[in-house]
Parts: sequence; structure tokens; C-alpha cells
Amino acid sequence: MATTSFCSANHILVGLGGTGGKILRAFKMRMFEEFPTAEERAKLPVALLYVDSTDEMMPKDGRARADFRVMGQDASFTPKEFLNIKAVDVEHILDHIGNYPSVKGIVENAEAVRSAIGSLGQAAGQKRRAGRLLFAANAVAYVNALKDAYARCEAISGDASKKYIYILNSAAL
Repeated sequence: MATTSFCSANHILVGLGGTGGKILRAFKMRMFEEFPTAEERAKLPVALLYVDSTDEMMPKDGRARADFRVMGQDASFTPKEFLNIKAVDVEHILDHIGNYPSVKGIVENAEAVRSAIGSLGQAAGQKRRAGRLLFAANAVAYVNALKDAYARCEAISGDASKKYIYILNSAAL
């Protein structure tokens, strides 16, 4: 049965942090239910981008996660759909804040920030200020990942004029 796509604009959904990732997972699983074949989904100008400081929602060792299975298919996030923002040395950044203009704008006092966030464990220690710092330190990588997501949508739709970006998270950054 042929499926007609009524989606003519490019849509990019960005999930920030764990809650944003859970929303994206639910959306992606729903896409698998509504469009059960890879061919149908490949016609949709929709791209996902999950941004987090932990890879806990990513498949491990190339194996699908059980909580991402839909109708016998693996709906796990792909590497193109994930941006890990933990790959920075926050201590180094705070020690040399003048060398990081993208971060300097949100850090008025490096020592106060260091004191507030403490040692960053997994998931930025669930501290919003630490998440902001990691996000700012990875601004260029985020913009590049967003451009890549848009290029994937545009290749499907063939239309560069219509684009929508949705930011999903539990609270404002």
C-alpha cells in the first residue's frame, strides 16, 4: 500500500537532555507505528537531534535497546541523531574562560560557577547550570549537527524554503 506524505515542510525536532530524549523516543516510536516500513519513513522530511551529556539512551555494543523496539523493529537513535556534549573538559574551560567566547557570555564568575556545579558526574550532575555550560561549550558542534539534520530533511523534501525547528526539554535552558 502506497503512503502519501502530507508533510511538505522540513521539520527538525531537537531533544535537550533526558526529558527531551524521552519525548523524541516517544515521537520516533510513534513514527514507526504510523509508518511501519523504512521506505515510508524515508519519505518524511523529519529529522531528530538528541542532545545530552550522557549516552544512556543510545544502543550499546551495536545492540538495539529493548525499550526502543516497535513492531519488531529497532527505533534506537542513530549516531547522526545524537550529539554528546559531555566531551569537554569543564575544569579546563573554567580555568581558561577567556579562551572560550561562546562560554564566557554565560559565565560571569568562573569560581562561582565552579563552586555551584561542583564535580560533574553523569548527566551533568542533573544541574541546569552545568548543562548550559556544556551546551555553550559545544555550540559549534550543535550548529553543525543542526545543519546536518536540515540537509537530511531538504534532501527528502527538495524544498529549502519551509523549515520548522522544535526544541523539546523539561524547562527552558
